[in-house]
Amino acid sequence: MSQPRPEYPRPDFVRPRWLNLNGWWDFAFDDENKGLGEGWFSRKSFPQKILTPFPFQSENSGIAETGFHDIFWYRTPIQIPPDWRKNGRIFLHIGALDYEGALFINGKEAGVHVGGYVPWSTDITDFLKGDEAEIVIRGVDSQSKSQPRGKQHWELKSSGIQYTRVSGIWQPVWLEPVPFCRIRSIRVIPALNPDRLIISAHIQGDLSHGRLAISISAQGKDIVKAEAPVENGVAKIEAAIPSARRWSPDDPFLYDLNFKLVSGEKVRDEVQSYAGISVIARDGRKILLNEKPIRLKGILDQGYFPGGIYTPSTDEEMRRDVELTRQLGFNCARKHQKLEDPRWYYWCDRLGLLVWGEMSSAWEFTNQSCAALAKEWQQAMQRDWNHPCIMAWVPLNESWGVPDVANNSMQQNFTARMAQLTRSLDPTRPVVDNSGWCHVDTDIVDIHPYTGDPVELAAMIEQMLRTGEPGHSYPAPVWVGGAKDGGQPIVVSEYGGIALDADVEPEKGNEGGWGYGHAAQTPEDLLRRFAELTKAIIQNKEVAGYVYTQLTDVEQEKNGLLKFDRQPKAPIEAIAAAQKD
Repeated sequence: MSQPRPEYPRPDFVRPRWLNLNGWWDFAFDDENKGLGEGWFSRKSFPQKILTPFPFQSENSGIAETGFHDIFWYRTPIQIPPDWRKNGRIFLHIGALDYEGALFINGKEAGVHVGGYVPWSTDITDFLKGDEAEIVIRGVDSQSKSQPRGKQHWELKSSGIQYTRVSGIWQPVWLEPVPFCRIRSIRVIPALNPDRLIISAHIQGDLSHGRLAISISAQGKDIVKAEAPVENGVAKIEAAIPSARRWSPDDPFLYDLNFKLVSGEKVRDEVQSYAGISVIARDGRKILLNEKPIRLKGILDQGYFPGGIYTPSTDEEMRRDVELTRQLGFNCARKHQKLEDPRWYYWCDRLGLLVWGEMSSAWEFTNQSCAALAKEWQQAMQRDWNHPCIMAWVPLNESWGVPDVANNSMQQNFTARMAQLTRSLDPTRPVVDNSGWCHVDTDIVDIHPYTGDPVELAAMIEQMLRTGEPGHSYPAPVWVGGAKDGGQPIVVSEYGGIALDADVEPEKGNEGGWGYGHAAQTPEDLLRRFAELTKAIIQNKEVAGYVYTQLTDVEQEKNGLLKFDRQPKAPIEAIAAAQKD
């Protein structure tokens, strides 16, 4: 394989100069935890080779080792372009490393990181000697249920709804030179009437009489130019867009943004981004996109890829998944238990796919799990909140990490606080506090009724609308802690999950694959049952939307509309036609 993932990794915050570090690195397991004591951070080689950014459990990594190895090391030499150090600093960026990391540059510790799904950036300038350097990374990933891990199993083999683990680097690694005075971050909030972008930029470094200049263009034509002074490290601009073209799945129109940090007549830093006019609101049981009701036609997408587990082999694989989702007739994806690679969200922005952004769960309720979840969730939101495709935030799912939330006031308080924290960071999007059941403080009421009977599904929805609960057969109460239905939008955010009989072998147990309920006998039977269940939801006009389980098969879970290699199990156009209102 040539150098993996050559495209720029951070598409909503682009600088012109960067160096891709994906490729073959030295690698070693440290099962006896002796690397620190023996000074592995200064070693000139390790015994194995790994293809980054693929996790060592994956086939694409060149190692494909799925056993327990809690500690592991990476090493690579780098050559820094000679002009990079003249007028600024040099940062090493790692898109994601699961779960803990320590970075060493030329044998010296340069930074540490905790969190398996969020970016890690380190200023390595002061550790460099000339234009050559040695990067060494020590990674740690345990089987702890207190760390946010999503569907990564803490047991040796995949089973049930738990899959192969992902350890270490699993998103791109790159170097970037930045000026001494630079744009550190940008927040873009779209608003309506008048249609505008509310922009705040945080500036790093001493800058006298500095200002931020923004140019907004569309299809190569300038639309708006504006400036604002930098005051106390922040510049704020509210840019009205005349005759704005609003973003939607049917018309995913994006504006190009150019930001320049200026002092006098000198441009100190320049960043490219983009934005869409996409505003989500609620009106009783309805969800509104840009003031118009929209019914969500969603698919559960767990983001697993052939050969790479969490890591797609190419950017085209992510684009293909979004394109297939749209071709199947869906306008929304619930990215389930995974904070996806930023370029997947980029393709959702470009191709018109709404997204529920969901945090990867811990699996027990401890002080450590609560602190880890809250910290990483804030970082995840800050990474993704500029994407116009994001329409809702989901900090918890099915009480994972809060297993006694139905009766435990501490777990109810934590759930409510996660919802409140989410709103405090982003008051512009609805929050689903605990997807599926045991809602404490939610803006959308969602349920997961896995019945194979469309008549029963319709009856459960009707009872939910009348009483706030879908009936005795539902696995948990919808409302807990004194919360009750307040007329919010209702979304059936998981249902279906039907396997094909040819894909499962029940006599082999877990290894034989599974779906919910009994398997469909033929592709025609699968399509018929998908259509009947979906119609049971669509026919109720008070339901704001649905999310079918799921887009693709994942390991032993054989209930995708597509096989794991993305081949459809039924005609794509027929699946889309079955969702017509």
